[in-house]
Amino acid sequence: EQARRREAEKRVQEAEANRSKHRELSKLLEKVKKLRDLRRERLKREGHYIKLNRKFIKKVLILQNFSLIGHFFPEEDDEFFNKIASLNDVMKIEEARLDQERNAAAEHKRNEAMDVGMKEREKERDPVYEYWHQAEFDIDTLISIRRQWDAFLVAPGTIGSSCVPPSFIDPSPPANY
Repeated sequence: EQARRREAEKRVQEAEANRSKHRELSKLLEKVKKLRDLRRERLKREGHYIKLNRKFIKKVLILQNFSLIGHFFPEEDDEFFNKIASLNDVMKIEEARLDQERNAAAEHKRNEAMDVGMKEREKERDPVYEYWHQAEFDIDTLISIRRQWDAFLVAPGTIGSSCVPPSFIDPSPPANY
């Protein structure tokens, strides 16, 4: 179990490293495009007109949109696009698997904590505590315990011998409720 947990943490770290690398590469792409545009503008001012490579620019735009949207539809059967699509599918599958492992590990950790808490509570309880807290489970037990304590504290037959009325009625909510 510890080995599985370490393996899951390792894979989560790898996925996060891949995401950060993807973000860095996207930022680098934006900077390179900006630099290219600045150079083209400078060359135009100097009187040089460069023919645009539309096919390359189209690929860059498709890949940029692909990274934002998550899918694309290439017009031609291009090996480059197919490879990118297969890598993206693998990344999505890996991320889904990592999310499942992360959720399973978190659920297991929560269940473990609850089990430990329940065991500690069972150790702490003594008979008096158990007797008193059985009133939490139903109203009849609560009323009988209250009457027993009232009888213990105040002598029967005197005023205030029982603070619990003979027929217990739920109180109305406060006026400002």
